[in-house]
Amino acid sequence: MTYLFLVISSFGGALLCRRLSNDKLMTIERYLNSTYPSFYQKLLLDRFDIGQQASFAYNLVDRSSAREINSLDDAKLKEHMFELFVADIGAVFFSVGCVLFLSIMVLDV
Repeated sequence: MTYLFLVISSFGGALLCRRLSNDKLMTIERYLNSTYPSFYQKLLLDRFDIGQQASFAYNLVDRSSAREINSLDDAKLKEHMFELFVADIGAVFFSVGCVLFLSIMVLDV
C-alpha cells in the first residue's frame, strides 16, 4: 500500500512539474516577444515542420541560441531559463521515481 501511495505521489509530482515547465515556457515566450522581438522571431523558425510551439522550444535549447542568450546578459531571462530547467529535471525525477516504485510494487521486491 505504501508503494501505491509513492507511485501516485510521483505521478502527481511529474504532472505538476510538467505543467510548471509548460507555464515557464509560455512565460519565456511572452518575455522574449515583448523584450527581444527579433530574437523571438528567429526562435519561431520552423525548420522541421513540427509546429510553432515545438520549434520555439527546440530552437530555445539549441547551442547557438544558448550563446545568444548568454550574450544578451539579461538576468531575468536567465532566471526564467533556470526555472524551466529545474521544472524539466523535476519532471524527469518524478517520472523515474514513479516507474521505480511501480516496478517495485509489481515485482514485490
